[in-house]
Amino acid sequence: MTTIGYIRVSTEKQDLDKQRHLLLEYAHQHKITIDEFIEVEISSRKSQRERRITDLIEKLDRGDQLLVAELSRLGRNMLETLNLINTLNEMAVQIVLYVNQSYQRRLRILNYCWRYIAISHRLSASSFR
Repeated sequence: MTTIGYIRVSTEKQDLDKQRHLLLEYAHQHKITIDEFIEVEISSRKSQRERRITDLIEKLDRGDQLLVAELSRLGRNMLETLNLINTLNEMAVQIVLYVNQSYQRRLRILNYCWRYIAISHRLSASSFR
């Protein structure tokens, strides 16, 4: 199993090192070894290839883990993020978000909602074909 940390910042005010530190701290607390980091300094408005999302998908295999500081790092909008989550779920990739204890419960509920929306979107899109 491979673990990849994905870090993206879009403005000068954001900090790659801060996200890297959060992921390393989380990995240390949960005894996870991060095998590789993909770091990108680019706007979410750029293509998936430019944001290295395509590279990320190509590097991940069934059973691998993706560590990310927050979901907004993965997509330019909610639909793109949901589609990526759906793709990774179909690949059996575990998505691990860094969250502090107070947000873990809310995040679990939100994650279930996002999965439901992604599956519903995929089913409704296929019914129009």
